[in-house]
Amino acid sequence: MESLSRTEDGAGPEVTPVSKREPTSIGRNLVALAGGQLVTWTMTLGWTLVVPRLLGPAEIGLIITAWSVTGMLAILLGFGTKNYLVRAIVVDRDGAPALVGTGTVLRLLLSPLFLAVVVFWAHFAHYGHEGNLVLYLAAGATVLTLLAEPMQAAFQALERMKYLAYSDVINKSDRKSVV
Repeated sequence: MESLSRTEDGAGPEVTPVSKREPTSIGRNLVALAGGQLVTWTMTLGWTLVVPRLLGPAEIGLIITAWSVTGMLAILLGFGTKNYLVRAIVVDRDGAPALVGTGTVLRLLLSPLFLAVVVFWAHFAHYGHEGNLVLYLAAGATVLTLLAEPMQAAFQALERMKYLAYSDVINKSDRKSVV
């Protein structure tokens, strides 16, 4: 297929070949997300069938409790900034580096407060040595995940969904394999 355009001097049409149409970014993003979701479902199925039988109810309860506590506290550290960053970057792509940097630094500065609240929680919850260790490991993983969220927001806003899919697969695989 060819397309017509005027030459620079406006004298006449210039014929330039147009290569085959590349897939749209939406199509590529859907394929990347679908592939990531398939791997995530497979890992979740493996986790659900194998890990609880190996650990037993008490140990699974410890892990779920730690994830629940750190998940609730992560809401405070996140401040809903991921959604804001996605919207702000869509509107102003040139401001993305400053927004991502500010979001990351803000979360980095709030991380000690987050960890202090986790230690406070552990002190009053009386989980015992093993329970506290699981809680601290979950808190460390949560901080690292929250530090990555501003970059994930940028990928989402810039329609680079394959990186989100890769991140999700690694995150879910890592979380499931730690136990």
